[in-house]
Amino acid sequence: PPANVDSATPVVDVGTTEVKTENVPERQAEWTRIPGTAPDGSPSYIPHAEKSKTHGVNNNTFRENYIFGKGPSGIGYYHISTKEAYKVLLTRIDRHLIKIHNDLSCAKLCCFWNRPHVKSLKEKAVNMERVRNVVHFRSKAIAPCGTPNDVSDIVRDPAANNWYYVVD
Repeated sequence: PPANVDSATPVVDVGTTEVKTENVPERQAEWTRIPGTAPDGSPSYIPHAEKSKTHGVNNNTFRENYIFGKGPSGIGYYHISTKEAYKVLLTRIDRHLIKIHNDLSCAKLCCFWNRPHVKSLKEKAVNMERVRNVVHFRSKAIAPCGTPNDVSDIVRDPAANNWYYVVD
């Protein structure tokens, strides 16, 4: 556990996510609203570009500090300081989890002799569930990088870049 958590306090290590939050101030008091401006001066929402009619060309490429997907404002880029970005990310993770569980079910039935493959899929499912939990609790927080309402505490260990949820 991090230094600011008493060693007698039980914690659950939920791992890390691929969501980058280094440009979101740790003490940001509230979520960025849509329409609005993020703390870094970027727009909180950018509508998607028209889909390319040329095969192999993606008009909606990766943007730093944005999550692309369908949200309440439509399809587009949601800044990571918006609650909507985490909801879009949660939807994408849930779809990915369904695929992993389907693959795992198929592997158990069809590839039961290939235990390393089944074990690998189980580990992938567990790790994705951990990522889902982090994103879920962040989406319920009162502010980006803030404390979720429905857990007693959340602590970030910057040395290990892990989040810990303190449990009773």
